[in-house]
Amino acid sequence: MKYSDKELISLIIKQIEEINKEKEDDKLISENQVSELLNVSKVTLNKWRSKDILKKNIHYIKIGRSLRYKKRAIINFDS
Repeated sequence: MKYSDKELISLIIKQIEEINKEKEDDKLISENQVSELLNVSKVTLNKWRSKDILKKNIHYIKIGRSLRYKKRAIINFDS
């Protein structure tokens, strides 16, 4: 199948946008960002972690003393 230059450029742009979206979803985000994203308090997030509703290494990771959440897992999270 042959594409015109304009069609080819459009396809490439769509592919780049998809790649960028995937990278955005793979980001680690802060507890404040998760709280805003899910519209819950940080106290609720702490309860969910302690009750293993949010699972370590699936939904969040610890980096030293810092806690970071996996954006993709949080977006797909269903409490």
